[in-house]
Amino acid sequence: MMLIIKRNLPREAAEWSDKDVLDAVAKISHLQLDGESIDEIDFTQFIDEEILTNLYLQNNKIKQLNHLDILCNLQLLDLSNNEIEFVENISKLHQLVFLDLSNNFISHVDIDEFPQSLMILHLSGNPCCDNPDYRGRIIQDLQNLNELDGQPVGKEEQQECGFVITRSDDSDENDDADKSTKVSNILEKYTCTNKESKDSRIDSLDQLPDKELQLHGNNETDQEAPTSQGFLNSIDTS
Repeated sequence: MMLIIKRNLPREAAEWSDKDVLDAVAKISHLQLDGESIDEIDFTQFIDEEILTNLYLQNNKIKQLNHLDILCNLQLLDLSNNEIEFVENISKLHQLVFLDLSNNFISHVDIDEFPQSLMILHLSGNPCCDNPDYRGRIIQDLQNLNELDGQPVGKEEQQECGFVITRSDDSDENDDADKSTKVSNILEKYTCTNKESKDSRIDSLDQLPDKELQLHGNNETDQEAPTSQGFLNSIDTS
């Protein structure tokens, strides 16, 4: 909880009451916890699963994908450069369009564990990429995919992989243009969020009010999750 506050709330949060801090955490739509040596996903009880759309967990030490299946409106998930061996608990994330699992320890790809909503997928740097039919199988089974490992997935490649296309050329061109626009928007949001300056964030846990430290303690896992009652849910997440 303290790490969420430090990385995702503005400096002035150091002067807020406990309730205001908890309310603000619950309203986070873009959660950044990259590069923090996190080894497990154990923070989802602090956020509103209907509001969170972007989750940045790259450059950590995460081994298992726990507690992600509740994030029903998640659109972007970055788990690159971790220690993940198996893909699990994300198949029900039907809003997920961007997934980065590059540079992990994934040796086997179970397509059923990936949501069909995916448009951008990164798996490069995993042992599974050494499989000769790796790319073709993924393109064949994830039919909304527009980009794989940084390379566009075109109509011709889809057909080569056994993807049946029955629409007219004009329809295909319009659909490709729509998909390209969506992908550009996704990547633009990803880039802007990742490059966001941390100058406006809390630089040190020492800046937080003493009562906030007392409320959550130093061992976060021993504390009860805050109740969702009173959280402000009616916000614009765009």
